[in-house]
Amino acid sequence: MNWNKEHWYLCIIDIISRQVFICDSAPDSNAVNKERENNAKIVCAAIEEALSYGFGHGHKGDVNNYKFTMPENCPKQGNGNDCGIYIAKFMEHCGDVKSGFKLHVTSLDRLRIAFDLFLDLGNEVRHLCVYDFAGLENLFG
Repeated sequence: MNWNKEHWYLCIIDIISRQVFICDSAPDSNAVNKERENNAKIVCAAIEEALSYGFGHGHKGDVNNYKFTMPENCPKQGNGNDCGIYIAKFMEHCGDVKSGFKLHVTSLDRLRIAFDLFLDLGNEVRHLCVYDFAGLENLFG
């Protein structure tokens, strides 16, 4: 989720257990963290509304029944511009949120994510770039 067009954080929503984990590599003041929780509640309410629409009145979802937590074990970024990299890593390891993230962001992670985004077939502008990656696909594949 984007906060104030300045920062990204990830909300992992477990609908079954009604838990929301707000994974933030740069947590802020209590007021800002509460705002991030409120944004997550808006997303959960939309999901619950969609489930009610899809399953009819038999679905009894209430966002007030969700438990919102900011796991203390989320790795923290060491600078002001790595939040996107951390979000990508949190998504890769989202199953670890309950037991504790055991991840580190390295220069190789940054490079791999950049290559993944650049080379993705959904990248509509990759044909505009001049590149010659002969042999590199084996290094990052």
